[in-house]
Amino acid sequence: SVDEDRKIEYKAAVKIQSWFRGCRVRAYLRYLNKMVIFIQKWWRGYQSRRYFRKMVKTAYFIMKMNFYNEMAVRIQKRWRGYYVRKYIHNYYALKKYLEAISVNNEIVR
Repeated sequence: SVDEDRKIEYKAAVKIQSWFRGCRVRAYLRYLNKMVIFIQKWWRGYQSRRYFRKMVKTAYFIMKMNFYNEMAVRIQKRWRGYYVRKYIHNYYALKKYLEAISVNNEIVR
């Protein structure tokens, strides 16, 4: 009968519509998933690049400080060597001092 045919057609239409809506929702969810992955990928890349730049900056700063410390040590080493040789262990002043002592000893004897 016509009524039964109409019910069958109605059920078929509902089934087709629900299938189509399901396809549309699943496609939208796939799209959302792709966008979420894209955003996460972009953010993690940004964070990693920022962290790497910071690490490079820190390493460069440490290298520079090590270099400056090394240069300061060299300068101090040279200056202390010069000062000790000139004023503390002065060969000529020591020679003069010993000569003066020996002269004084001779006078005392």
